[in-house]
Amino acid sequence: MHVHLRDPGFTEKEDIFSGCRAAAAGGVTSLLCMPNTNPVLDSAEMVKYVLEKARGACANVYAAGAITEGLRG
Repeated sequence: MHVHLRDPGFTEKEDIFSGCRAAAAGGVTSLLCMPNTNPVLDSAEMVKYVLEKARGACANVYAAGAITEGLRG
């Protein structure tokens, strides 16, 4: 499922664990988080950060990395 987990940078709106809990409560097992975070998921290091943080969450988390630096298109 396409989601905006807002982690890193906007965790007051959503974070990896609250998004996973909501997904699991609705029967969703896998999430694809979008790269519009702060900083943007535009490097291997940032994608790795999300995937490592999501380890052990109650849903599978995949990360869509931005194809341009800073989402500048």
